[in-house]
Amino acid sequence: MKHVVITLTIICLVFFVGCGQNDKTEKSSSNTEEKLRQAVEAVMEQIEKEKKDQTEDAIVIETVKDKTNQTVEAVKEETAQIDLPNPPTIEEVQSILEHLGYEPGPIDGILGPRTENAVKKFLNDQGILQNFKIDNNFILLLRNAKNK
Repeated sequence: MKHVVITLTIICLVFFVGCGQNDKTEKSSSNTEEKLRQAVEAVMEQIEKEKKDQTEDAIVIETVKDKTNQTVEAVKEETAQIDLPNPPTIEEVQSILEHLGYEPGPIDGILGPRTENAVKKFLNDQGILQNFKIDNNFILLLRNAKNK
């Protein structure tokens, strides 16, 4: 879009330079060529400046993406290393799921299909649409839901 505007600007400059000459005070073609050359140089400088700005913007965007990814990875590492005084058990997961109204099947410590479905339904209801693993983060989520 910018290149179209620049091209139109050049065409207008050429047109107006040509129209600016009247029959009585006709300027030399070298003067017209010089004005046109200056206009083209100005446009080219503007294009180079815009390219440089776009390159700098792309570098900033990539830097922000990298820093964000590093922060996300650091948070994942930190939260994965939470030491709970009471590590999660399948029985606790089943018990809390049952308390919350999900149907995990018998509270027997076996991660069977009904327990897995109850976990998936719970996560879906929490807006978490990803694969699960029963870890410290999951049990904290369950315990918080139970205490609400």
